[in-house]
Amino acid sequence: ALRDAFAGERYWLRLDPAGRAHVMLSAAADGEDALRALLHSALCAGASGGAAGSGGAVPLLAAERRAIEQSRARAEAAWPKFSSALLEAGWEAAALRNPPLGWRFTCE
Repeated sequence: ALRDAFAGERYWLRLDPAGRAHVMLSAAADGEDALRALLHSALCAGASGGAAGSGGAVPLLAAERRAIEQSRARAEAAWPKFSSALLEAGWEAAALRNPPLGWRFTCE
């Protein structure tokens, strides 16, 4: 289930049938969570799409789970360099500290 794939995270990500990544941030998500989700979505966009719908009780298709897990591992490995580059360029995660409840973004 989606809940299992994102244990410990404050965002969820699903792939639609066209391979577009859709991110949902929890109410507790901060700027760093939003940026981690953005990086993760960029790394898995275009992968095999999942089932329609969303939510923790919706089972993930094997291809979708594999794409999410593989891209999550790449995102975690890339995070230190990515976040350092953002800071060096003058970006601040604090700007996204309190995203509106229900805010979503899509990376194609």
